[in-house]
Amino acid sequence: MPLFKVPYHITVSFDREIHPLHLHGDTTVEARDSDDATAYVDKIWEEGDSLFPDDFVSNILYEAPITATDLDIGTPELVETHGN
Repeated sequence: MPLFKVPYHITVSFDREIHPLHLHGDTTVEARDSDDATAYVDKIWEEGDSLFPDDFVSNILYEAPITATDLDIGTPELVETHGN
């Protein structure tokens, strides 16, 4: 299956903070096409916090009063196909 690099942007709002925290990243996933790649990243997000960087999870996510999180998924980029 082809590999897609999928960029994302996470916004985290805290209970007593005026300005939200913005995290940017990308993940590489196997998918049939860019729509499937986007759907897979959305599924990861819905199932838990695995898109958050490890240091964010251990230092902030479980310590701070978070009021909201939001995920924006960018356009997947094809990075490899079988045989390449």
